Amino acid sequence: MIKYISPIDTHVHFRWKEYEKFQYNGMNFMQLGFRDARAVGLSGVIEMPNPVPQLTTITNIADRIALADKYKGEIYHGIYGGTTEDMGQVTSMVLLAKDSLERNGRINGIKIYHCHSTGNMGITDLGKQSDIWKIIGDMQFTGVVANHLEDEKKYTGDFDPANPITHSLRQNPESELIQLERQLRNAVDNGFQGIFYIAHPSNPETIDYALSMENKIPFKIVKEMTWHHMFLNTEDYAIHENRVKMNPPLRPPQMQQRNLEHVLAGNVDFIGTDHAPHPIIYVDEDGNEKGKDCKNPSSGIPAIPFYPKGIELLRKHKIKEIVLENILFRNANNVFNPGLKSQLAEVEYNPELWEAYGYNPFSRVDGTV
Repeated sequence: MIKYISPIDTHVHFRWKEYEKFQYNGMNFMQLGFRDARAVGLSGVIEMPNPVPQLTTITNIADRIALADKYKGEIYHGIYGGTTEDMGQVTSMVLLAKDSLERNGRINGIKIYHCHSTGNMGITDLGKQSDIWKIIGDMQFTGVVANHLEDEKKYTGDFDPANPITHSLRQNPESELIQLERQLRNAVDNGFQGIFYIAHPSNPETIDYALSMENKIPFKIVKEMTWHHMFLNTEDYAIHENRVKMNPPLRPPQMQQRNLEHVLAGNVDFIGTDHAPHPIIYVDEDGNEKGKDCKNPSSGIPAIPFYPKGIELLRKHKIKEIVLENILFRNANNVFNPGLKSQLAEVEYNPELWEAYGYNPFSRVDGTV
């Protein structure tokens, strides 16, 4: 049994109609997500906007909130509103997010994908990237803007599913740092007044650069770290192959170690799991195969069940308890303002939770392999 402050997971994907036929013991991916959240003692989750249908309209967001309310129980559920290449849609989303910010609603921020990832919401045109920041700046949005930071124009080589490490080689760590530099410039140049959220950095130099810029820009930067980018690395392809394919990809052990060191030093603000499950194999209504073991493997891994083991490992690495409490709960509660009271979770790590997903991506580090 392990005790810790009840976390807020600032980055989850609970899927929707893209896997409408998927069930495990009668549960869909959202139900499984809340099941896992209860099992590990989460107090809240904030969901990314790229399920099908995408959370880019007020109707889809309202429908998603209603569905979450059926399953979430006492767990807080919030949403990032998604942006598209339609500047009218961006304006509408900023208005929705501003209204939600003023009335403590369930839209906790805006998400921009500066490359294509799962859900194909990428905005890769440099002019449109700048235009979105201009709208956000002109509308004086002071909330959170979460950023997926990879520049796909800087990718090198091709991904070969028969050689999983090519995913990490293609989506190289430099593409992440380049995109961060560009989007910080865009935010500064367009008068951004809110909170710039760096989602799932895989390159420790991304954190280095963000730290170097904190006192040079007129807005706040916050940094997330995932369990997989602090504990998994490219050696895990030998165990799980494409089942540990995600965006951004796993990095070599020395980079993973530096990511962990940033966490231990208190240089990141949140642990966001980027919990993003897929079926092992899923055939849609058109006969197309999707999932982790198909010919074109999907990106994303389940991660919420790892919380108790991850916290145990951080304590073994001598993390200060105040740093741990801040990155698990306090920072997220202050930044997103869901109004939650801190609670103590007392749980036991349960490897059986992974059965719902067909594999345990953390088997090398949790002692099961």
